[in-house]
Amino acid sequence: MIQIIKKIGKLSIITLPKEFVKKHNLKAGDKLYVDKFEDRITISTKPNNTNEIVSDAEFSAALEEVEKRYGRALQKLADL
Repeated sequence: MIQIIKKIGKLSIITLPKEFVKKHNLKAGDKLYVDKFEDRITISTKPNNTNEIVSDAEFSAALEEVEKRYGRALQKLADL
């Protein structure tokens, strides 16, 4: 879905289509959480736990560390 940011006075607003609002059980006054991570913006009805979001580079680095520490043990388990 593509929505356009509109300017009303000093406010910038994004509107949601009626069908979208109905489908997701939203109503006027509901809180929506807006988060930004790298080049993405998300809008959610629940707060995001940003501790769970990692970039691809961070994930790759963590995976390499796990492989260094536990590679042999993981290989032995895989061979069972």
